[in-house]
Amino acid sequence: MMNSLGLYYRLAGMSQEGQQRVMTRIKISAKGQITLPGRIRRRLSLQQGDCLDAKIDGERIILTPRRARRVRLRIVRGPVTGLPVLTCGPDALKLTTKQVREILADFP
Repeated sequence: MMNSLGLYYRLAGMSQEGQQRVMTRIKISAKGQITLPGRIRRRLSLQQGDCLDAKIDGERIILTPRRARRVRLRIVRGPVTGLPVLTCGPDALKLTTKQVREILADFP
């Protein structure tokens, strides 16, 4: 059943090599949701749970896959012990002593 918001939008995608555009029509559900066709998901290697950035450009909606940032690991000297430690940088998740103990308790 088509609701009063039965709007159709065109979705355009382009490969990194600048090849031919893939055009298809998709319909917005009553809840405002859309489903990306399988061929588009496969072409862009999108999987369940992946995030997309949405941008309005005039009368177009542009969806761009948000790719996870690569984490850079480094071995540095610990400031307290002077021993080598692994770091992911200043913005990395900080673990408490309790969390580390819980993780290591499950380690064989």
